[in-house]
Amino acid sequence: HVDTAMYQAKAKGRNAICFFDSSMQEILEKRGQMESALRGALERNEFSLHYQLQIASSGRPVGAEALLRWTHPQLGSVSPAQFIPVAEESGLILRIRKMKELKNLGVKFSMDDFGTGYSSLSYLSHLPIDQLKIDQSFVRDITTDQHDAAIVQTIISMALSMGMEVIAEGVETEEQREFLELRGCQAYQGYLFAKPKPIDELEKKLTELLALRNVTSS
Repeated sequence: HVDTAMYQAKAKGRNAICFFDSSMQEILEKRGQMESALRGALERNEFSLHYQLQIASSGRPVGAEALLRWTHPQLGSVSPAQFIPVAEESGLILRIRKMKELKNLGVKFSMDDFGTGYSSLSYLSHLPIDQLKIDQSFVRDITTDQHDAAIVQTIISMALSMGMEVIAEGVETEEQREFLELRGCQAYQGYLFAKPKPIDELEKKLTELLALRNVTSS
């Protein structure tokens, strides 16, 4: 029990105090079960990929983010917010190490969820980052919250001044898109444009968009 409380205190950061209760043990047991299930998920073909389109300010598709989905036979559909942190902490996801070698081969890197979690300003000077992705938690209220608006504008200005591309995720309204475009954001990702889709549905969506652009340009 002491060990369990100690691990919980460490997880909260320094100078934290935790008292043991039964819920802690339950959390640890569930985490252990998920980690065990994750270790065999790849071999059992339980993972699938969905893709969410990324659209330039001109309306042209410029890419897509690959999003991992996990469907467990007993647990059902497991949220990425639940299983990805477990995969990272248990060493099942290797750190995104040979970045410079990959960049020399022509691979470009985007820093996801910038401004939250592990995203840090210090990484920008040490990692070969080509693009910053503004986290959706900042985009959600940019038209009503002056603090989020200021944060987003600062991220866009910083990225452009460092010669990086900038993309915003979680764009769901035309008002959000207009706000971002006026401040120099170059691309968008969100339900306003497309939801995450399996590869066959993505290809269908791309065909529709390209056909629409051809009609418009003619």
